Amino acid sequence: SNIAILSSKMGKGTGGEPKQPDMQNALLMAPQAEGECAKKNDMPMGKYCSVCEVNGKIYAIGGSNWNGVFTTVEEYDPVKDVWIKKADMPTARFCLSVCVLNGKIYAMGGINDGFRSELEEYDPTKDIWTKKANMPTARYGLCTSVVNGKIYAIGGANTPDWIPALQTVEEYDPVEDVWTRKSDMPKGRAFADSSVVADKIYVIGGFIDAALVEEYDPVVDKWIQKASMLTGRIQLSTCAVDGKIYAIGGRELNPTIVSLSNVEVYDPLTDKWTKKEDMPTARFLLSTASVNGNIYAIGGAQNGNSALSVVEEYDTGHSGGSVNSKAKLPNTWGKLKQIK
Repeated sequence: SNIAILSSKMGKGTGGEPKQPDMQNALLMAPQAEGECAKKNDMPMGKYCSVCEVNGKIYAIGGSNWNGVFTTVEEYDPVKDVWIKKADMPTARFCLSVCVLNGKIYAMGGINDGFRSELEEYDPTKDIWTKKANMPTARYGLCTSVVNGKIYAIGGANTPDWIPALQTVEEYDPVEDVWTRKSDMPKGRAFADSSVVADKIYVIGGFIDAALVEEYDPVVDKWIQKASMLTGRIQLSTCAVDGKIYAIGGRELNPTIVSLSNVEVYDPLTDKWTKKEDMPTARFLLSTASVNGNIYAIGGAQNGNSALSVVEEYDTGHSGGSVNSKAKLPNTWGKLKQIK
């Protein structure tokens, strides 16, 4: 599929006639303005997709690799070290967002033959997908988080050049299957990511303010700016473990794609960031999930034509939701098998 030429506001003013770029490449170009080693199985196919964890299993959903857009769902068991094919998602799309509520996965938004508003629910126990009420605002590059039984769909874009990045926040009630508009983010952002600590949502990075961190309190429906990330970036992934948020990978906000391996940790209690050991494989459009205190960085991209099947495991030093340290050195990467 093709989309319209990128906005001239984001170019270098070199002139020339508009052309129709490949959708995926155009979207990537848009924002021009001490651990033990362990071998694990890669994803069956290199791609940038969305992942989440349910009952100790990680689910990789949808995505693309520049050669196609997928409905594929694959389940990874970190204990058995196996990937298993599951029931396909009804709607093929990439740059969607997924989250988990009451043991079910909710996949929303994305892009493929237009900007998508679909919300589809997956039950891993039954391996069944169910159509739910569409988001009021079709978009891709959004982030989603769950607080107090509600899902919050935040930001994103619904133009090819990400201008304007959306400030939109919409709340989904799965019991009533209804959406409600909430207070906008102070600044529009696309390809940021979000994580939850103590029932507050933290939206981190993204286009167009790549170091920005804002805290959203769903109870009072208000936003507060927090300490900026050390390294501004877009298309990163965040993951919360033991009350801290790990910001992993991404890329610089400039016309030249520079993949990043940075890992920085945010503590909401102190409003401070700390640099940690870099991820072995620099990449953006990756996705992360945690199981028993280990963070798994899955898939992603390195340039305009390279999608990865790489899986790397980060040991935070904490066991799941427990505050007790593991009996091993924390904050290290176990380098898993890597294949492009």
